[in-house]
Amino acid sequence: MARPRVLIIAPQGDSHVPFVLPHLARLGAEVFQLELAHLPRQARIAAHLGRAHPSWTCQLEANQQRVALEELTSIWNRRRGAFHRPAYRPDPLFPPGIQTFVQAETRAGMEGIWKSLPVLHVNAPEATTVAEYKPYQLQVALACGLTIPDTCLTNDPATARQFLDAHDGRVVYKTLSRALIPQAGQHWWLYTSQIEARHRAELERVRPMLHLFQQRIEKRLELRVTIIGEAIFAAEIYSQHAERTRLDWRRSYEDLRYGIHRLPAEMERRLLRFMRRLGLEFAALDLIVQPDGQYIFLECNACGQFYWIEAETGLPLCATLAAFLVAGQASPAEHAAGPQEISESGLL
Repeated sequence: MARPRVLIIAPQGDSHVPFVLPHLARLGAEVFQLELAHLPRQARIAAHLGRAHPSWTCQLEANQQRVALEELTSIWNRRRGAFHRPAYRPDPLFPPGIQTFVQAETRAGMEGIWKSLPVLHVNAPEATTVAEYKPYQLQVALACGLTIPDTCLTNDPATARQFLDAHDGRVVYKTLSRALIPQAGQHWWLYTSQIEARHRAELERVRPMLHLFQQRIEKRLELRVTIIGEAIFAAEIYSQHAERTRLDWRRSYEDLRYGIHRLPAEMERRLLRFMRRLGLEFAALDLIVQPDGQYIFLECNACGQFYWIEAETGLPLCATLAAFLVAGQASPAEHAAGPQEISESGLL
């Protein structure tokens, strides 16, 4: 039997890859690592399709490694690019217009090859792209029987004011994209923030861009749910005992405590349906558990961080991911069921 072959796509220095590699080695996998920024300047690509090759064959050489992409067992798209630079970087010696063209040509060619490969993708690039649209993932979550906060997306001050009034001012603002702003050589994070009474006089400032407002949900605790294929791991995050973490636990990891959570079987089914609808094999999901025990879905991170959860709880996330990559079998496909179909299946 041929050794399983796993390609890991991640920037150099990624914090998670080193913890998965030993598990892949124990399973006998041959591992190749690639940073997309090396394409095409620091790599050689030779791909063919035609009468002699009815499916794409592609030889890739980079970092003194050679791999036939069509012979891979799986591709782990850990991080296809960094926050502050594009995945495919052209030669900086080209004029800006040529750089844009070179980058577009490289992306169009390579993304087409990736999509054509008959291997397990964790996750497929296009699935990750779609899953990052928060308005869409919220609607999919609701259609799959999950409860979400009341949400308003607007750049209209009057609409924002009406939403605040409807929820007695208990409203938070969240970013729609990566909450990272480059400024003066540094990167600033934008966290979930409470809309205060003083902000009502500043609502005219919402006009230049769309803003995502949500009803503020009371929390007993928060959950980080990591899903790998059909395996579900739920970690409790105790964030309400510290002022800095009550609204957004990302503000102060040192104030957090953790535990392991047992999700009800029905909630697990809804979460798996959500994953299948988005075409995801891996994701880190954020949920709230209210004081009455109700679960509230917040968002899905298709390339979310997970190793710190394993370190804090002992959940076998790295070993499970490695075994999934070596098995190379995608999860069962989910057709795009509408609300009526979901209701009849007992999910609503």
